[in-house]
Amino acid sequence: MWDKDRTIKLIQLYESHPELWDSRHADYRNKVRKSRAMVEIADSMGSHAEEVTKKINSLMTQFRREKTVQMKNKGMGPDKVKLPWFAYKYFGFLKNKYHPEIGRAHV
Repeated sequence: MWDKDRTIKLIQLYESHPELWDSRHADYRNKVRKSRAMVEIADSMGSHAEEVTKKINSLMTQFRREKTVQMKNKGMGPDKVKLPWFAYKYFGFLKNKYHPEIGRAHV
């Protein structure tokens, strides 16, 4: 079960392994090291690496979606702005990684 506290812990563990998300990290392209990092995170969470990988992928998708919404809302009045998703602030380490293109045509 992925409640808020467990989700936040997962994000914090993910942040502690920059080889998983920082393309400038020396081990970013090292599949063995990245696999080990996911196993370490899974062990810390008491889960399987496959489950953790799926959850991270889901969280990353939600983060990118939320970042796009936040960029679109910039400059809108406070009464029109949707409050961000609860986990958005925990992804602060990724805020400069993804730059959504506002108004981009979806192909």
